[in-house]
Amino acid sequence: MSKPVIATVEIGGPFKLLAQQIWIKAKDRKAPEMGEAITPTAVQAGSADTGTQALNLINGSGLRDLDFDGLTEHRGDPGFMWRSVKGEAKGWLEFDLGRPQKLGALCVWNHNDTWHTDRGVQKMDVSVWTQEGGWQKIRDDLPVDQAEGGDGYDEPTIVRLDAVTAQKVRFDDLASCGDADYVGLSEVQFFGPQSAQTATPVAGGGQ
Repeated sequence: MSKPVIATVEIGGPFKLLAQQIWIKAKDRKAPEMGEAITPTAVQAGSADTGTQALNLINGSGLRDLDFDGLTEHRGDPGFMWRSVKGEAKGWLEFDLGRPQKLGALCVWNHNDTWHTDRGVQKMDVSVWTQEGGWQKIRDDLPVDQAEGGDGYDEPTIVRLDAVTAQKVRFDDLASCGDADYVGLSEVQFFGPQSAQTATPVAGGGQ
């Protein structure tokens, strides 16, 4: 998908300047084709703030196709997301895929709280684990696009992988988009290598 044009609206307050992005998107966009979806069996986080459990990253909460355009949006309600405990803005996440599987892509929805997209991940390291090979870093300082903020967020960051085998995937050294106190994400999806038989659009949840 082509990148949208982004404008910013700022509202000044007595303590902090809040900014909301406005995305101007092209018409007739299509969801990228992906391989077969892989559902993690568990997720762990270095910390999780009250009401923002790490499980939100893999359970499809907040995802739906609200406008029926074939593109999955993530809601702007932070209750459907994960963020760290205050003061732990450099954290980690670990996903268990249940068994060794080949990965073709990751799909990452950044932290989409309408007025706090700066709590999203700006960059992170990505490592994979297998019983035979242990931990191996496959991406260093991987950039993640900032979320749109609001209920129309339908352009997550897609990370293409070369059929690397993993049973666990770890995100380390999470650096926020500017917030000094928190870091967070909305959803992470995993897909196998793409083929003519398994290609499918990015899928959403039901909330």
